[in-house]
Amino acid sequence: FCPLQNVYCLVSCDNVWFNIQEHDSPVRISFDTSKPKLWKSFFSRTFPFPGLRSVQPEELVYVHSDKAAAVELQGRIEKILKEKITEWRPRHVTRWNRYCTSTLRNFLPLLEQNQGSDVEDDHQAELQKQLGDYRVSGFPIHMPFSEVRPLIEALHSTGVHTIDVSNVEFALAVYIHAYPQNVLSVWIYVASLVRNR
Repeated sequence: FCPLQNVYCLVSCDNVWFNIQEHDSPVRISFDTSKPKLWKSFFSRTFPFPGLRSVQPEELVYVHSDKAAAVELQGRIEKILKEKITEWRPRHVTRWNRYCTSTLRNFLPLLEQNQGSDVEDDHQAELQKQLGDYRVSGFPIHMPFSEVRPLIEALHSTGVHTIDVSNVEFALAVYIHAYPQNVLSVWIYVASLVRNR
């Protein structure tokens, strides 16, 4: 399988060639641009390449991330999301397990560092060790940050707020990793906890 389905032209740093072959499927054409019966060049002897400069800047300048602003935003998002879960449960008391929240908060940077892989077993073992009296059900959500609304929608779509058990507790932690140019990677870990009887 080739994701490239059609070839109409080829572009290099000093010319553009247009496919004048009968076919445009990559498997049915010749890529030999030296054959004028197969490829028509834009620049030629009669219309030479003028030596155009690149439109790209010589050097890319990136703005450093503001880690303090990311930490502040992280706290605001966590507060908003906790308020939303409470709001979505109008007929129930919403209890927050601070110990589990703290455990999840410590774990989220590792997910970013390892790009969400190869840490699940360590995480499960840590939760089991620290919260062995509870049946914990939860998972991380990873999204880029542009605004808060998509984060709220992603949290709502988990349905964690619909749990209808009298002794349920919740944990929610947010971690934001700031990259240059104000690119923000947001991790939300949401969990429900029910104490074992």
